[in-house]
Amino acid sequence: MELASIRGDTVLMLYHPAEALAEVGQQFTILEVPDQREGLVIQVISNESLDYVGLQQEMIQRILEERVAQNLQVVLDRERGMGEMRNIKLARAKIRRRIAADEWLPWDGWIPTRNVAVARLEGADVLRRILPEALCPLRTFAQFNGTPVRLDGPRLNMVNVIAGVKGSGKSHLAKHLVLALAELHVPCIVFDINGEYTVLPGAQILRWGENFVPDLAEVGHETLRMVVQATYPLPETSANAFEGLLPVVFGNRRQYCEQRHEVFTIDIDFLRQARWGGNEYVERAIRDRLEVVGARRLFRTLAQPAARPGVGGAAVVTALADAYNQACAGAPIVFDMRTLPTALRQALVRFVNRTIETMCEAEGQDQGQGRYPFVFLRGSTLLREQGGHSQHHHARSSHRHGVGLHYKHAAGLTRHRFSPTGQSVAAGANSPR
Repeated sequence: MELASIRGDTVLMLYHPAEALAEVGQQFTILEVPDQREGLVIQVISNESLDYVGLQQEMIQRILEERVAQNLQVVLDRERGMGEMRNIKLARAKIRRRIAADEWLPWDGWIPTRNVAVARLEGADVLRRILPEALCPLRTFAQFNGTPVRLDGPRLNMVNVIAGVKGSGKSHLAKHLVLALAELHVPCIVFDINGEYTVLPGAQILRWGENFVPDLAEVGHETLRMVVQATYPLPETSANAFEGLLPVVFGNRRQYCEQRHEVFTIDIDFLRQARWGGNEYVERAIRDRLEVVGARRLFRTLAQPAARPGVGGAAVVTALADAYNQACAGAPIVFDMRTLPTALRQALVRFVNRTIETMCEAEGQDQGQGRYPFVFLRGSTLLREQGGHSQHHHARSSHRHGVGLHYKHAAGLTRHRFSPTGQSVAAGANSPR
């Protein structure tokens, strides 16, 4: 393996495949001789055939002479050697780290002289340098160049990313991560737009409008507004009346329940009987939309029991807290969103995120148990909420409440403290790392 050139952060290396291999993704060190304490860590990103005449000819000839001298014990004929040039390959690599005094540091632009030794890095060496020792490791489910990867639970704190090209195994890795966390009773919540996670063993598969029918009092008026807009949009005049009065109707109902020392309750049937402050056309338009939303069974009605049979006879979940308690016992929550239109996916994610934040606030109180969730999101999931809320807002808000995020392309863990015995002990949202 010979160093050909370094331009910017790109390194070109020449090699004969009979003597060395430079697979895409493989790491190498380039160390100045004789001390071999200063150098670079590079990673191969592509291989190319060498179809040229005269480029680095002396270097190529030296590679061929050394190979033949070793294998055939003869001096290579120059003409014959040039015929073998077609076998030489060009490896293109990127600089990943600077090596200084045998320590790996961020690259600062330094490059070595040509008097260097190129050596292949084994997987164990790379992992030792980039992964801290796992004091509270998750179950091993991946390897790097044949070396098991041991992820340290506490270091998966907050927002993490799994990135890779299509088909590289991002979803497969994420599934193993969910199961490894669930084994430690870390509550996991997955928003699944492709049905990839519905096959996870022991998972709670929730489908909005089928076996997940939450209380409207828990969902809130903002999510209801999004659902109405997504299901059956109102004309402008009626939409203005609905959006302006919906918080008022919710507020009045809440005040009424508090005065009677009752739990706040509200449903679609109650809203259909409310007055919307407009003419007959506006009132009818709003009631018609509420009737359509009610027919989709997205929200529990007060006349229905809190737990009742759903599609196929399975029990219907009406309170996210109930599913969350099961997730804390090792049964991750998977929201199957394949059949939902984009706007309803946005509404569901917004509602679940807001509910999780509320639960995290309670978990962080003196009487709470400190159980914070690990939330899995797809990078391609349409999470951009109306009103200027974005994935960035979602991450910042979640970080504030101790919620771990996983983005695929983009993974995250909560502020859980993992004990060496394998049981997870949750830490408060403001606890030190």
